[in-house]
Parts: sequence; structure tokens; C-alpha cells
Amino acid sequence: MNFGSTLETKGWLQGCIIPKEQAVVLLGHENTTCIDVNKAGLVDDNFVLVVASQSCDIARDEVPSVQLLVARVIEVRDPQKSYNAHPRILDTHVTQVREDGLQELSLRVSILEKVFTPKENLIDIDYLDGISWGIQEERSYRNWLGEHYDRPALPTSFNDLLKRSESKLKKAAKQSNDHLYGIYIRLNPNRELLEGERYDVQLLGALTNDGDAKTAQDRIERYKDILKGAGINVTHALVKEKKQISMATLEGMTRFHLDYLSYRNDTEEFPAEVSPGI
Repeated sequence: MNFGSTLETKGWLQGCIIPKEQAVVLLGHENTTCIDVNKAGLVDDNFVLVVASQSCDIARDEVPSVQLLVARVIEVRDPQKSYNAHPRILDTHVTQVREDGLQELSLRVSILEKVFTPKENLIDIDYLDGISWGIQEERSYRNWLGEHYDRPALPTSFNDLLKRSESKLKKAAKQSNDHLYGIYIRLNPNRELLEGERYDVQLLGALTNDGDAKTAQDRIERYKDILKGAGINVTHALVKEKKQISMATLEGMTRFHLDYLSYRNDTEEFPAEVSPGI
């Protein structure tokens, strides 16, 4: 049997969701491989499995397996984990069409809890019917998956300089949440320092929709002071509205992927690379 073609016919795509009852069956297969998954602990969790493999790989017969991620069903989404704010956890939601109307299903997906299963194991598995991803949520999920493997790593010597100021950066990040949903840097040289060299940095703060521009600029200036105190030369420290940030501007820049740095405390807002039309 051509398992890839069969799954394609059955409608399997990236983002398909397997309910708990079917997920337990799938996890029980001897040839299903789990990485960082506590199968015994999942028994008491309200969880699902979300397909992470690209749709084209699911359809290809020469690709033997499908990757899925463990996702908990949650009541309230955390903005600090929404729209790619956190590199390892994603809070997102889908809409399910049911006989009694539309229902929103909120999920907390973990990039660390991976499941790999041969395609033949999915032939008799039913994914949730009537599931619809919003355009922004689908784009966010896809980008979040890709960033896990393609997230630019800052040079170790740069990170070592920042370690001395970690507590100050944490404080600055928390104070920035209401006004900045992303902070981006351009580093020169973007490599380990040679003897006698010093880093030059450009800072760009992305203003939230209802953030105060003056306050946001003050927050960026605080970052500038912290970096200068760590021995880093900051040549520019600017704040721009989302509509002013183009893909060309972001090219060559790296977003701070700090677990304590969120876009907002209380509002889910799209980061620049998730929002269309920039």
C-alpha cells in the first residue's frame, strides 16, 4: 500500500489534530517513537496530538513516518506563549464545527514532546473533523515549527557579555511588555569576537498597537544603556510601528528569544513576522 497517497486521500495535513482516545492508541504502538514524552503522565492530562510534518511530506510515499507534537487542551491562553513569543511552547487555538455550533479549542503545544510514527499506523486513526485554523494561527504555527530548527543563534561571546546583565534585562523586559511586542538586533560582527574587537549593535523595538511611542523609546534606551554597560556599542536604538517594519528591515536582524520577553502581558498581538502586509 502507498501509505502517503492513502493519507493524502483521507485528508491528512499539517495541523490535523488527533483526539486523546485515538492518541492513546497511537502512542501504544510498538513502532511509535516518543521523545521527551511521559506516556504514563499523559493518561491524566487532557491532551491531543497535532501533526507537525509538512503536508507535502505526509503525501510522499518515500517519507516513511509522520511527526506529531503533544498539545494540552487549556482554558486560557497565555499571551507570553502566543504567536511565537516562546521558542518551545505555543499557545494557539482552532475552531471546530459541531452539531451545536462553533467551538473554540485552545491548545498549548510543546515543541519538546515529539512523537514519530510510521504512516501505516495512521491509516485507521481518525483526526478531529471540522477543525479550522485561522490564517494568523496557521501561519504562527508553521513559523514556530520552522524557527525551532532555524532560530539564529547569537555568538557565545555576545551571550557571555549579556550574562552579567541578565537580571537587568529581565526587569527591562517586564517593563516593556505593554509597549513593545518584539525587540530585534543587528549584530556586527555577527560572530565570535577576535582579540581587541567590540560588538556594534542596532536595536529596533516594535511598538504594540496601543503602546505609547515615547514610553517605548524610553524602554529601548534602557536596553541601550544595559548593553553599553556590558561593553557593547549600540549605534542605533529606534522604535517603529508595525506598519513601518518591512521584511527588508527585519532581514539580517535577530529577535531576542528570551523566555521572559513577551509581546504583551494581557493581549495576544501578532509579531511583525506573523502579521501580513508589512
